[in-house]
Amino acid sequence: MIHHSATPFRLKGRLVDAQKIDEMHRQRGFSIECNGKTYHIGYHYVILPDGRVQPGRPENCPGAHSGVTYYNQRYLGFCLVGDFDSRGRWNGKRSPKEPTPAQIESLVKLCATLMRKYDIPLRNVRRHRDVNQTNCPGDRFPFRRVQRLIAAEVEKRIQTVSGRHQFDN
Repeated sequence: MIHHSATPFRLKGRLVDAQKIDEMHRQRGFSIECNGKTYHIGYHYVILPDGRVQPGRPENCPGAHSGVTYYNQRYLGFCLVGDFDSRGRWNGKRSPKEPTPAQIESLVKLCATLMRKYDIPLRNVRRHRDVNQTNCPGDRFPFRRVQRLIAAEVEKRIQTVSGRHQFDN
């Protein structure tokens, strides 16, 4: 499930990253005990403007990202740092109005990798707005393009090896 942080890239001079989101989610009560550790961040992955992917909660821990228990328990949550909603508080101030090319590339590769790992069909790659009353990840998030890129990445990773299909890593 794809989200945006609904923030600029920096708040009070500090990069919005997994640690900052963890702090913000702690204040909102998103805490969970999992694997002997406390996590506040509701997402499993955070994608920074430069394309770096930071871990949030471990993949085997339920998320706190959709507002719907079913999806929190069954979907991994990806958060791209930025505000991609024309009606949002920041509306592209202090960050681009849509994800950076590096964020899109990292999201596509991460989705393709996890789709293979967990046998997830493309139709199950969703936006937060697809499952709850929200605009997240914003009306400027290029979802159809991202879907096409993910499909192409998955196809690219399929190679014929000895007469059978096998995925690359």
